[in-house]
Amino acid sequence: MSQQVTVGVLVEPTDGVRALVGDAQVVLAAPADITALPQALPRGTTHVLLLGEARHDAVLRRHAALLADTGPSVAWLALPHGPATLVVLALHAAAARLDAGLLPDAVEDLARRTWSGAWTPSVARLENPSPSLGQHARSMLPGGPGFVVSVAPTPGVLTAGETPPAEPEAPAREALYSAAPGLPDVVLRTALGVSGAAECVELHGLVLDAIGRFGHARAVELFALPADQRLAAPDGARLTRCAVCQAVIARRHCPYCRVRPVDVEAAPVVVPEPLGAPL
Repeated sequence: MSQQVTVGVLVEPTDGVRALVGDAQVVLAAPADITALPQALPRGTTHVLLLGEARHDAVLRRHAALLADTGPSVAWLALPHGPATLVVLALHAAAARLDAGLLPDAVEDLARRTWSGAWTPSVARLENPSPSLGQHARSMLPGGPGFVVSVAPTPGVLTAGETPPAEPEAPAREALYSAAPGLPDVVLRTALGVSGAAECVELHGLVLDAIGRFGHARAVELFALPADQRLAAPDGARLTRCAVCQAVIARRHCPYCRVRPVDVEAAPVVVPEPLGAPL
């Protein structure tokens, strides 16, 4: 059985995001539009890896269930990142050309090594992570450089200009991507410090749900991918395939069908070297 894997992302499909995705095997759907994904799937799709924000976990599961009813095998990941970061993780997954069964673990590994957050001029309506009372008070004062919010891997809020604490065992990160231009130097210094990146790159078109995620229309999402952006793939010598959907089973059960492999000797699976990153 040949595979055709499509990566789905629950984000508002703006023109900027559509342009960034281009002809990649990635489909977009607004979280509230429960019927969009089945209509957007390319013909012949056998497996779908669906990505969504952790705050949309219940909605993500509904999308996955409805999508599975239309035919393809579906796995989903609720990740602790903002919407722009999810789009970029989806592009990496689509570019890797790994077996469908290996993609969920590979994307989770890349997500664990990715820093994401935002700059926001106010934290008055920020719900997660929770700002301090002092930061709430500073939000009510006019002016000021705003705040740098860390969503993952360690949630937190810093006033722009603060020296961030060191991230324990942080992977090397080279570039901090900004979804909009023109952030002040004091903001960039704090964001580069907390993310561990060395330079800032503006990646226009990724302004997504700033109010819903960060509580302010002027919030700018930021993310920093690890310097080693390859998706991890295990040795195929001890792997087997799902009897239902034929995806490789790297753990105790198929991530799509939730089926455990029969207790027989595994036939070797050829695991290709993951391709390079799209950014």
